[in-house]
Amino acid sequence: MKNIIIGGTVRSGKTTLANILREKFSYSKVESDTIVNAFDEVFPEMEITHRNASLTREKYEPFLFEILNGFYRDLKYTNNITVFPGSQFLPENIAKYEKKDKYIVIFLGLDGITPEQLLKTIREHDTENDWTFKKPDDWMLKFCENVINESEKLKQDCEKLGFYYFNTYINRKETLNKICNLIYSLQNE
Repeated sequence: MKNIIIGGTVRSGKTTLANILREKFSYSKVESDTIVNAFDEVFPEMEITHRNASLTREKYEPFLFEILNGFYRDLKYTNNITVFPGSQFLPENIAKYEKKDKYIVIFLGLDGITPEQLLKTIREHDTENDWTFKKPDDWMLKFCENVINESEKLKQDCEKLGFYYFNTYINRKETLNKICNLIYSLQNE
């Protein structure tokens, strides 16, 4: 059995997938975003925040590896599988982690679409609880363009480094079910 890392772009379905896995297989779930929020509130001087993704990834990496070590120890002694979703994870960071083979590593992205298509989909699913809800369309179009570019790079990096990558834009529900089936089969090898 292995713990699960879910990386990927914002709005790609990381938390949704983690929740499905938790419900379907009774896995534990720990949100990386919650940890980043805690750093931002308690230790703002560390500059681990959602406002600067690249700096956060750099400063968060040593802490991330220690968290992963803890999940690995927990699984080794208790059979408690943990799902760990977060946009702070990049293939090149996870590739440096010495125990990466003890994890199922999956990345999600939103590629092969236009910024206008992505914006339309986000607006269709936005609720008042989503941070994108009140953002103006011109700002959101630039955001969508960045997400698509990040997704394309993520896909290339996953292919190069041997991690699973899934585009969750088209047939999201079907894609997430496919990932669940893959995880089930990998857990039972």
